[in-house]
Amino acid sequence: MKRHLGLSAVAILLMCGSASAETVLAGVWSQTSSTAGDCPSCEIDITTLTPNIIALKGNNQWLGFAFYDKMGDVYRGALEWKAGEGEALANTVFEIELHYSGGTLSMAAQSVRGSINATYTRKENSPVEESSPVEENYPVGVPRH
Repeated sequence: MKRHLGLSAVAILLMCGSASAETVLAGVWSQTSSTAGDCPSCEIDITTLTPNIIALKGNNQWLGFAFYDKMGDVYRGALEWKAGEGEALANTVFEIELHYSGGTLSMAAQSVRGSINATYTRKENSPVEESSPVEENYPVGVPRH
């Protein structure tokens, strides 16, 4: 009988679903903490490219893209510093996971050189950009459909 009740509880929880991550809003986000060291001037600008893909641009010269992974309920993607920037981290691609909940954006970045975890909050009155193409980030010769 106890086993039947336990399985019933699990089935109810599965039917109700789990709490899902909130949609990451476009705009400017200020860093509130980082395992790479405090940086009160560090910001990221997030642009919505499609309903499931976002572009990220750090004011310390890195660029990234992420897509919403419904199975994992997170945004996954990659970031890299622009050529000639990033000093010790130049030419290093970081795989990233972003999770937004309760007004805080958490980013976990991993590479062969190590990992960085950071949190951000959206700046008040930050403009929301809707699906604007990031033309400057397309390599020369890549078709733009």
